[in-house]
Amino acid sequence: MVYSPHSAAIHSTRHQQQASAPEPAILSRFFRFWPWLAASAAIHGLLLGGWLQLHQPATTAGETVMIELLNIDSRPVSQPTRPIPAHPVPPVIRKTSQHPPVTPQPAQSVPEPSVVRSTTPAATPIATVAQAAPTALSAAIEPVSHMPAAAQPAIEPQQIKAAKATAIDKAKMRLLLRDHLESFKFYPASARRRNIEGDVDVGFTLTHNGTADQVTVLHGSGHAVLDHAALETVHRAQPFPAEDGQYQFRLRFKRL
Repeated sequence: MVYSPHSAAIHSTRHQQQASAPEPAILSRFFRFWPWLAASAAIHGLLLGGWLQLHQPATTAGETVMIELLNIDSRPVSQPTRPIPAHPVPPVIRKTSQHPPVTPQPAQSVPEPSVVRSTTPAATPIATVAQAAPTALSAAIEPVSHMPAAAQPAIEPQQIKAAKATAIDKAKMRLLLRDHLESFKFYPASARRRNIEGDVDVGFTLTHNGTADQVTVLHGSGHAVLDHAALETVHRAQPFPAEDGQYQFRLRFKRL
């Protein structure tokens, strides 16, 4: 089949129109869906920006987060204590009669004049025994009045040393906890933008492996974003390099 130059030109024009026909369809399909694509990109951008603002830990110049430890109620490992020597119990002295036992003598028939003479010398040994009895009793009780009191002052230095050691341990624990929390504190970006300030008191209990338990806000700042940041600081700081016990601290969010 032979084509004339005119028919060949017409055939070429139709071929070009058919080849360029899909382009308007693609463009129309793109313009139909682009509002949805733009809306999806905007939503994802907002979500990403909010997440970054919420979890941004760094504080810029002119903003500060101060940490103040309020109370420490730690339970250190108990050390064996020395047994306290008991006070010597003074011996119990029983008062015994110093009079010699009277032996019964058989009755004898004595003439009446001799009875008068025998009563006079008999009173002398009885008076002597009566005078010697208080002297012997006082001599036996006299050593008991001097009781040893040297064991009592020995307890006081041990108690003073234990109190000083407890105070030193608590001071070291304060420094250790504060330095550890300093690495995890942060000022929320949303609070910085709105110039929100406040103090948050937080209490928590540490277990034997340094995990924080019963983390609560003891006194809030009045702003949920700051209270949440204080609780998040404790959760981020786990595990704590401290012994088990109850601890309280204050986070102060302030714009300088």
